Amino acid sequence: MYLRAVGTSRGHERRDAGTLTGAEWGYPGTRGLTPAARRSTGWRLSPALRKGILTAHIVTAVSWIGVDIVLLVLALTALTSTDPRTVAASYVAIGAFAIVLLVSAGVLTLATGLLLGPARAGGSSGTGGSR
Repeated sequence: MYLRAVGTSRGHERRDAGTLTGAEWGYPGTRGLTPAARRSTGWRLSPALRKGILTAHIVTAVSWIGVDIVLLVLALTALTSTDPRTVAASYVAIGAFAIVLLVSAGVLTLATGLLLGPARAGGSSGTGGSR
C-alpha cells in the first residue's frame, strides 16, 4: 500500500492512500471525492450492449476503409484509362461513393466511437488496462 505524507511540516500524521481525497491527490474538480468515488463516476454499458456497439464500430470502420480502397481503385482507373467513357464512369462512381458511402461510414464510425469512449464496461476501472 502506498502512503503519502500530508502536511508533515505541520506535524500531521501520515494517511493511508485509500483515504486521500481527489483534491489531495491533485485532481482538480474532485474535492472531497475519494479515489474509489472518482472511479465510480461515468456511465456503464452492459456487456452485451458494449459488444454490440463495439461490433458496429469495427464493421463501420472496416467498411470505411473498404470504401477508401474502392475510391482509390476508381481514381487510378480514371487517371490511367484512355477511354473517355471509362474515365467518365469512374468519376461518376467516385461522386456516388464519396458522398453516400464514405460520409455515412465515417459518421457511423465516429458515433459508435463516441459511444464507446466515455462508457465503461461493467466492473471496469476505466484505467485502460486489462484485469
